[in-house]
This record gives sequence, structure tokens and C-alpha cells, in this order.
Amino acid sequence: MPLRYFKAAKSKFLDRQDEITLKAYKNIALSFTFKGLGIAVSLLIVPLTLGYLSATDYGIWLTISALLHWVTFFDFGLSNGLRIKFAEALVKKDEYLARVFTSTAYFTIGIIGIILILAYFILYFFFSNELLSRFTDYSTPVLSELVLFVLIAFTVRLTAGLIYALLAADQKVGMVSFFELLTNIVSLVVIYLLSRFTSSSLILAGGGLSLVIALVPVLANFYFFFTRYRRFSPRIGFIQFKYAKELLKLGGTFFFLQAAVLVIFFSNNFIITAILGPEQVTTYNIAAKYLNTLTMVSVIIFNPYWSAASEAYQLQNFLWLKKAASNLLFIWLGLFFLAVLMVVASPFVYDIWIKDQVSIPYTVTVLIGVHTVLLMWNNVFGYLLNGMGKINIQLLVYSVAAVLLVPLSFIFARNLEWGLEGIILANIVCILPAAILIPLQFRQLVRRMELNSQ
Repeated sequence: MPLRYFKAAKSKFLDRQDEITLKAYKNIALSFTFKGLGIAVSLLIVPLTLGYLSATDYGIWLTISALLHWVTFFDFGLSNGLRIKFAEALVKKDEYLARVFTSTAYFTIGIIGIILILAYFILYFFFSNELLSRFTDYSTPVLSELVLFVLIAFTVRLTAGLIYALLAADQKVGMVSFFELLTNIVSLVVIYLLSRFTSSSLILAGGGLSLVIALVPVLANFYFFFTRYRRFSPRIGFIQFKYAKELLKLGGTFFFLQAAVLVIFFSNNFIITAILGPEQVTTYNIAAKYLNTLTMVSVIIFNPYWSAASEAYQLQNFLWLKKAASNLLFIWLGLFFLAVLMVVASPFVYDIWIKDQVSIPYTVTVLIGVHTVLLMWNNVFGYLLNGMGKINIQLLVYSVAAVLLVPLSFIFARNLEWGLEGIILANIVCILPAAILIPLQFRQLVRRMELNSQ
């Protein structure tokens, strides 16, 4: 009886949902599942890798891999441009245009990849020994070869990773999370096998993990272009350079937006070190890591709405966009109250988590909580606007924020002597205009769609 009631309630609930929303809900559920498993697997990789490599070698590998993740930034926003344009073509049921965009994007990113690889070889043959010898006492020629291999692998990942843009455009964000999980699982297997059958080797570990990072998206390309996306598979005859310009123009806007966001959200460690010293970086990062779990949850929920918004915007479905914004605001409200609880409980959590190793001022946690809530508010409307391809306001406000962050941090932390709290407050002030202007832009666009439909 309870099971029958549950099924009836579930059916009634699903019947009330439109197809676009159901796709979003499905992707949210899959993303939570796969990302949760992915985090668990990644936690297993760390001790296994530490057991295989020395602390020094592991540190070198972390440094190389962290720096090389920036290689994926060199697609100049092309993946985001393809995500929007491919989604538009799917909504219009224009398979020819979808294939043109796919072929043109792969060709363009392939050219970028070849240029990057040529640049790597030039650096390898002429400058690698001199550059690497500055950072480590490790055998420089061997390390140079590893860095070259890793760079090439990450560049292959850059090109093959376009398949994830197609999946996201087709509202299959959950599948993207699955392949991220698969990458982690295969990486775990590689490290396990190396630890069982070989002696400690940074070259084998770095080479093996880099190969996995490149190979998984390559296999995903083969699978989808021979099955579900066969009719969209890249072909030379479908390459049209006028569409490359269109992709790069839209993608370029995303590129500069990403650059501004990177400056804002990934420069705090450098700013804190420069103004207050490295010991304050630890204090900041512990509190930030604690509250960033909420940001991760919000991104998993909001991300499927990006592609859903693309479809709704192409269909001029303003009712869905209004409903989506209401749903996301309801979720944001829940995350807001959760943030308040996390801030209140933070002294007890820190006591269990890090004991008395580091003292985290309560004001630091409060301000990071405010920043987290504000960032999630911006993302409610930002992800919907991303899907609609309307990001000029975001580009403007975040670019201004990126320029102002450093001087404001110096003024608040040093001149006004507010310390670490001053730097966090500077971050809040910098993204505050976005919290006002981005929702206003979304409201204006939806209102215009509503008026045009009358």
C-alpha cells in the first residue's frame, strides 16, 4: 500500500513537470551520483599515490598537473560556444547545421592543439632544462620528457573534450559526470597496478595518469560518433570557416568571462601571501574549503539548467525560464539556511576536523559564508543567462571586479588594517554589483520575450 501510494505520488509529480525540467532533474540526480562516487574514488587515489611515490615526487606531480589544467583554458571558450550553438541547432532540428558546428569546432580546436604542441617542442628543445632546473633538483632531462608528454596528453584532452560540450548541449550533463568518474576509476587502477608491479617512478605515474586523462575522452568520442551522434560526426566536407568565426566570437566572450572569474576566485592565495604572509593562506583555505562544499552542490544543481535554458530560449518559452528561476531561487534559499547552520556550527566542526592545529577566526568564516551565499545567488541567474548566450553584463561586471580586487584588498587589509577579513570583504564588494545587475538583466530579457509573445 505505501509503495502504491509512493508510485502514484511520483507519477502525479512527474506528470506536472515539462520535458525540459524533467531532463534537468534527471541530470541533477545523475550528477550527484557520479560526482559523489568520483570524490570517493579521488580520495582513494591520494593515499595510494603517496604510497607509491615519495613526498617530493608526489609534490612535483601535483604541481605539474595543476599547472597543466590551465591548458584546457586555451580552447578560447570554443567548447562553451559549441555547447550553445549545438543546442540551438538541436532545438531547430537542423542536423546539417549541428554537424557543421561540430566539424568546424573540432577542426578549429585541432589547429589550436597543433600550434600548442609545436610550441611545447620548441620549449622542450631550447628552454626546458633551464626552466625546470630553477624549480627542482630532479633529473632535468627526464623531467623535461615527462612534462612534454603530459603537455601533449592534456592537449589531446583539450580537443577530445569537445564531446563533453556536445553531451551538455544535448542535456546529458550526467554523462559528463560519468566520464569524469570513469577517469578517476581508471586512474585508481593504473596507480594500483604500478604500486603492485613496479618500483616508485614519477615518470610511470605521471605518464600513466596523463594517458588516462587523454584516453577516456578519446574513447568517448569514438563511442558516441559511431552510435548516438553518428549523424553529427566531424567531417572535412562540413567545415565552414564563417561558422568558426561565429563560434570564436561567442566563445571568446566566454573566454574573457572565464579569465575574469579565474582572476577573482583563484588569486586570493597570492594576494593573501603578498599582503599578510603564507601562514594566513592556511587559515583562509580551511574556512573556504569548508564552505565551498555548498558551492560544489549548487554547481551540480545549476549546471543542467544551462543547456535547458538554451532550449527554452530558442523556443521563446519565457514561462519555463520564469519557473526555472523560481525553482533555483527556492534551492538557493535552502542553501542559504544551510550556510547559516554551517557558519554557526563551524567552531565545533573545526575542533573535530583540524583540532587545535590552526585557529580560524569566527569573523573569517562569517565573511566567507556571506561570499559563498552571494556567489550562489549570482550563479542562479548566471547559469540561465549562459544558456541563453547573454553574458555581456557578466563579462562587464566581473572584468571590473577582477581589476578592482587587488587594490581593494590592499586598501582593506593593509591601509585600514582589517587583515584577512579585509581581503575577503574586498571579494564580497567586487561581486556585489553582479548580484544586482545580473538578475535585472535576466528579468529584462524574460519580460521582453513575454511582450513579444503577445
